[in-house]
Amino acid sequence: MFVLQTPPPMFRKHRLLRQLVLPLWALGAIGAISLTLKAHREGAVAARQQTTIGTIIRHEPENHNRYGYTFHAQGREYVGWETPLAAEPRMGQAVTVYYDGVNPTENALTDFADLRDAARGQAVALLVIFTVISGGLLSLEIALRGRRGGS
Repeated sequence: MFVLQTPPPMFRKHRLLRQLVLPLWALGAIGAISLTLKAHREGAVAARQQTTIGTIIRHEPENHNRYGYTFHAQGREYVGWETPLAAEPRMGQAVTVYYDGVNPTENALTDFADLRDAARGQAVALLVIFTVISGGLLSLEIALRGRRGGS
């Protein structure tokens, strides 16, 4: 069995771990808040979204595999870009375009309710990950403190 006799230099001052926990968790919380706000915006659009048929006009695999598409709404032509969450379309393919009935420049190839749900899931995952990491750092600090006689 391996026993750590002397903590590595970076852990000798276990206060450093405690000083990392709050900023690390705050970073995760800020990210989660940002994703929650995005989910709220997507949900607002989902409540008033409309659909139409558009056409795939461009594919940029080097730019996050995004697709360009055109569609008509309210008597005007619009262009949108998205990296689809579902199956990848083909050039010239007819696709369903979801757009904000108040502001058609807000549009997507994915239902805004699905985009809202994805952002919510990402926010929860981010909070869980940063909480687990922060808890691990605190546990490490407690273990190191115990080995050093509670100093």
